[in-house]
Amino acid sequence: MYTSNKSLRIDFLGFHKSRNPLPEIINFDEVYAFKSEKSKYVCVLLDFKKQIPVDVLPNRKKEYLLNYFQKIPLEERKKVKYACSDMYEVYRDVVHKVFPEAKHLLDYFHLSQDFHKKMNEVRIKVMKGYKDNKASDEYYLLKKFNWLLFKNPEDEDKHGRLFDVERERKYNSHFKSYMNYYDLRKKLLEINNDLTICYSLKLELVDFYSKSTIDNAKVNLENLIRSCIDTNIEEMIKFSNNLINWKQEIINSFTIVDTEYKVEADKGQVVVCNKKVNNAIIENRNKIIKCIKNNANGYTNWLRFRNRVMYVLDSNATFSLEPREK
Repeated sequence: MYTSNKSLRIDFLGFHKSRNPLPEIINFDEVYAFKSEKSKYVCVLLDFKKQIPVDVLPNRKKEYLLNYFQKIPLEERKKVKYACSDMYEVYRDVVHKVFPEAKHLLDYFHLSQDFHKKMNEVRIKVMKGYKDNKASDEYYLLKKFNWLLFKNPEDEDKHGRLFDVERERKYNSHFKSYMNYYDLRKKLLEINNDLTICYSLKLELVDFYSKSTIDNAKVNLENLIRSCIDTNIEEMIKFSNNLINWKQEIINSFTIVDTEYKVEADKGQVVVCNKKVNNAIIENRNKIIKCIKNNANGYTNWLRFRNRVMYVLDSNATFSLEPREK
């Protein structure tokens, strides 16, 4: 039977995808996708293991989230054992108040992002010292090749490791010589001692996350905090304050929640990997949510937007325009 597009739209508004049950591991994050009078962010709740949304909420404010979760039976909330989020204070407060059995974990990506932000502030401060001489080597490097400061030693591209000293050198018109990324980074770090110290701290942060375990994370974190404070660099001291503020959540992030099996590409051997909780999956889902918004040129109706997101992100979700037989 033919149904007009108008009636289809009206009928679709009548459908409502209920939230999924609270999982053992839940991720919190926000995405700029639906702006209303009360909030410009959408709060996304994700089941870490199943990789499907628990729910999508129009508001990430503390009062709203507390009211939402407190309507869920306590027995169901007690099933949540781990909650992972960024450094938004509201999420921590909500987790502690509504999930009595849960540990709160801080996502590594957001902590690393915060460090890079502080390090970039140092770079900009140094670069402003050369603003009257923009033709200088220092200004050229800090302006054009600053991205090298935020790369790790093991990072690669299609030509191999970025900082391999034997990597092919290409002609640089500014320096009038052949150089590779190793040479350019070396010159960058020679510009200012504060930049060199910040880069060393960045490597220390990488080592902290790659080598620490739940058993030694506390001691290693305290050493990292001490290293930040000893620099006497304002931005690094601010970062150390964040480490202190989120100390327990950072330590909790080293908890092993599962194991997975992977096949090594070069050897073909099966290896067992310990799995820790992070927000990588929910960041991926946030990109999809933005695509949903952009493909529709934006939404003005929250119910339609929420249902659309829930149906797209949950492969098990379905709906029917007609009543379904049991």
